[in-house]
Amino acid sequence: MAITAGKIGGVFASTTASTSTFTAGATTASTDKTRYAITDRSKSAWPLGSAIVVKKNGTIQTTGFAIEYATGTVVFDAALTSETVTVGGNYQPVAEVGGFYQWAIDDSTAAVSSTDFVAARAGWETFQVAGLFGSGVTASRYWDTGGFVERVGLDVLVKCYVSVASGEHWVGWAICDKAGTTQDATKLVDEAIHFTINGPMCHRDAA
Repeated sequence: MAITAGKIGGVFASTTASTSTFTAGATTASTDKTRYAITDRSKSAWPLGSAIVVKKNGTIQTTGFAIEYATGTVVFDAALTSETVTVGGNYQPVAEVGGFYQWAIDDSTAAVSSTDFVAARAGWETFQVAGLFGSGVTASRYWDTGGFVERVGLDVLVKCYVSVASGEHWVGWAICDKAGTTQDATKLVDEAIHFTINGPMCHRDAA
């Protein structure tokens, strides 16, 4: 089932073959002081699974937080108070290479058989969640300004805007695994496009 839907989205791809390094990057805290996003948004696309050094008041932290790679954000398990948080690691320079209309995000999970053949359930197969989750983005029309269709099968950053005015959006690293090529008179490709998300989709209130 789609968790959310909207009108417009953007596709961002790497502009260099390699990543760049940043150290002691300043962060901006959320109102509740649980989320600390790198302040320099040009360095917010962190390669999925890369090592990020998180410091509170200059001391390296190893537990008590999670990393949102697609947003360049550290999410702490418990709210901080007045600590200064800095981050370091690698980021991928990206630029917009296309976009899409009428999108929907779908979450899914895998179910595995847990049938135990007890008398109370004889003849009925039972299942349990395997703990594997995934997301996908489908859009009905798209445009390509930077050759992102040529990147089918490669990593791109996908942003699905809930509100263009405020910048609120969902974002995630993804692989484009379906892109048709029929083009109409408006220069939009009137075919569906689909992205499989690598890791979770992340929500941001602003750009």
